[in-house]
Amino acid sequence: MIIMEDIMGKFSVLFFMVAFIALTGCDTFVDNTANIAPQDLSELSFLTFNAELDSTKVLNYAERLKVIPQAVADTGADVVCLQGIWKEADEKNQIAARLKGVYKYQYYKVTKGGETEPQPAACTEDDLTPMAMCYLSNCSETDATDVMAIGLCLATNCLTEITGIPAACRDCLIGAITGGSTDITGIMGECTAEQVPVEMAQGGNNGLMLLSTYQLIGAKLVEFDSFYYKRAYISAKIQHPLFGAIDIVCTQLSDAIAGMPYEGALGSWEGELAAQAQEIIDLPPLKDTGFRVLMGDLAAGPAIGRDIRAKNPSIYDMFYYAYYYDPFIENEDAEPVCTRCADNPLTPAETVDQIPSHILFTNWEGLDISIERALDKPFTFTDKATKKEKSSPYSDHYGLKATLTR
Repeated sequence: MIIMEDIMGKFSVLFFMVAFIALTGCDTFVDNTANIAPQDLSELSFLTFNAELDSTKVLNYAERLKVIPQAVADTGADVVCLQGIWKEADEKNQIAARLKGVYKYQYYKVTKGGETEPQPAACTEDDLTPMAMCYLSNCSETDATDVMAIGLCLATNCLTEITGIPAACRDCLIGAITGGSTDITGIMGECTAEQVPVEMAQGGNNGLMLLSTYQLIGAKLVEFDSFYYKRAYISAKIQHPLFGAIDIVCTQLSDAIAGMPYEGALGSWEGELAAQAQEIIDLPPLKDTGFRVLMGDLAAGPAIGRDIRAKNPSIYDMFYYAYYYDPFIENEDAEPVCTRCADNPLTPAETVDQIPSHILFTNWEGLDISIERALDKPFTFTDKATKKEKSSPYSDHYGLKATLTR
C-alpha cells in the first residue's frame, strides 16, 4: 500500500479537482478607513487562537463567549487571527462590536452553504478496467483482504495501467486505500459510486476573523476546495512604521473528522489538507511586502521529544521546506509545549499533546522574534444550575503570541 501510494502520488500531486460546492457569501466590515497606529512602535505582536465557539462540540460555550473578547484584548497583540467563530451573530455582536475600541480594523466574511452538491463518481468502470484486468492476471492469488499486498502487487506489475487512470480517479483510489477499505472490491466500489450530498457544518460559515490595530489593506477572504467544513484564508497587508509592509495570512486548514468518510473532490482528508497547504505556499507575496506572517490552525505539527505527538507531519514539512520559519519550535531557546493538550478539560479523553496552531514567518532573517503560548490560563464563572463557582479554559485549543522587535 505504501509503495502504491507513493507511486500514484507522484503522478497525482499536480492534479486537483475543483469541488462543486454551492456557497454564497456576504462581506461584513467594521470601519477600516483610518490608520491610527498605537503609540508604542518599538514592537509588533501577533496572536492566533482557535476559539472553537461551537455550542454542540465544546463545553461552556456561553461562558467562554462572554470572556473571550476581553481575554483577546488583554494579550496586547496588534494583529489577531481568530478561528472557530462559527456564528454570524458572535462575529458581529460579540467579537467585532465589543473589540472595536481595541481593534479598529476588522475583517471577516460570512460564507453560507446548505448541502454539498452530489458529485459524479470519481471513476468509471472503463477507467478501472485496464487496472482490474492487470490485477486479475498478476495478483489474483494475493490475499483480497490485504490492502498492503494488493498495493505492492499493483505497483510492481500494473504501473502502466495505474498511470493511465485519470488523475481524479487516482486520487479517489488513494483516498479509499488510506481511508480503510479492506479489499480491492471495496476500493473500486467507493470510487465508482456517486457521492451523496452532505450537510455543510456550521451552515457553511468559515469561522475566520482578522483583527488589527493597523489598517488592513486589501483584505479579502479566499475559499478553499473543502468537504463538510468550509475552509478558507484571509489575506491582507499592514503597514508598520518600523517593520514596513507585512503580508498577513489567517487560516484554518482541514482536519480529518473521526468516523466520517471523505467524500470531497480531493481523494482523502489528507489530500484535501495537502492541497490547501500547497495553495498557501504558492501564494505570491503581496506587493512591496518584506515578509509574510502565516497564522492559524494548520491541522499539522511535528513530534517533539517524548511528549509532543506528530499531527499530519508531512503537511508541516511542506511549510518547513517552503522556508516558513516556526519560532515556537525552531528558536535556539525554544521550549515548545502543546497547543492542543490532553490535560485541557475541554478536549476529549483520547486527546494527545500536539501543536496544530502556528505563527510562521517567511524572510525572517534580521527579525528578533519571541513567542509564547497564550490564553492558556482558566477563567472562573458561576454555574447557573448549581450557583457554584467553576473554572474553564477559553477553548479546547490554546493560543500563541509572537512579538517582533528590532
